[in-house]
Amino acid sequence: MASYVTLNINIGHETQSLKMNQDEWNAVQSGTPLVKDSVGFYEGEKFRYTWCFNDPRFTDSSLVVLYDEAEGFAGSIQDGWLS
Repeated sequence: MASYVTLNINIGHETQSLKMNQDEWNAVQSGTPLVKDSVGFYEGEKFRYTWCFNDPRFTDSSLVVLYDEAEGFAGSIQDGWLS
């Protein structure tokens, strides 16, 4: 059975989460690029979030989370926490 981790970050005053399998998590921790989508809510409105790990388009950040083509988070993978 595959194990999963959930990475959480704050966007504004709310927490957004992304579930990844252990292989994906290990890959992004080692610097491999990965892009995944999730659906979340912000202030009651539904958004699609695009999680960009180690993306060469964003050289200053190991994690950028976009929503509706806007940047919701830019920083380090280590800024998040696992649950």
